[in-house]
Amino acid sequence: MTAALSHDDLQRIRSIATTYRTLVLLVGAQWVTGWLGKPSYHLGEPTGGDGFGALFIVAAFAVACILAWKGYQLAALLGRSAPVIWAIGMFIPLINLLCLGLLSSASQAFCKQHGIRVGFFGPDMDDVARLEREARDTQSS
Repeated sequence: MTAALSHDDLQRIRSIATTYRTLVLLVGAQWVTGWLGKPSYHLGEPTGGDGFGALFIVAAFAVACILAWKGYQLAALLGRSAPVIWAIGMFIPLINLLCLGLLSSASQAFCKQHGIRVGFFGPDMDDVARLEREARDTQSS
């Protein structure tokens, strides 16, 4: 299978795997910033007037912007039509879950088609390196 992979094929495989892994990690970062950004209350009195709430709002917005950008990149790499619509969808509540689910499903299918295992943190980059090694060994022999 790797004998048929060109340099461009390998580059596309690495780009999709890397972008998908980044997207998975950004979703986790979005959940963490959302959870930590919630104001805490003690006996009905809000705490956190020290500016941490604003910091987490800015962090959550930054993560959302990067998530939309990576969603755009992944949609384009996977050949989806109108990648900008996928990026805009990342900002709309509930639609973002649909976009993430569809992009994740397509990315997992692509990775499995090329023998790349996908785990909790996304594609196994060791499998991508293995594909590159096998292609390089096939070319040199």
